[in-house]
Amino acid sequence: MRLFVILLLTSVFFTGCATIISGTKQNVVFNSEPSGSTVYLRKRQNQEVAIGTTPLSTEIKRSTKSVVLKKEGYQDYLYQIDYTINAWYWGNFLFGGAPGMIIDLSTGSWKKLENEVKVPLIKKSN
Repeated sequence: MRLFVILLLTSVFFTGCATIISGTKQNVVFNSEPSGSTVYLRKRQNQEVAIGTTPLSTEIKRSTKSVVLKKEGYQDYLYQIDYTINAWYWGNFLFGGAPGMIIDLSTGSWKKLENEVKVPLIKKSN
């Protein structure tokens, strides 16, 4: 019984509601016109990591802010990912308190990313 209480208190004080319920990643669909462009996650200091080719359905971290789509013969397209506040974040007021809110903020779980990204690529002029 004592172990159960300790585990319960630990889960309440050291995790955030959105992190527990929604996780730190979310599935997002990437499409481009024309298809076949490479999707790169934009990391800190403008580092880019390729994650696949459109059309693409993949899990990305909720803390992701932007992606770059690239295709030969087309201009690179920097896309800022839109988001709303994850409804589970507000559960911290009932269960997790300030520690839960801080954890959700630090993991990015407080965000709900848009589900689909559609990008029209522009041909390079010669």
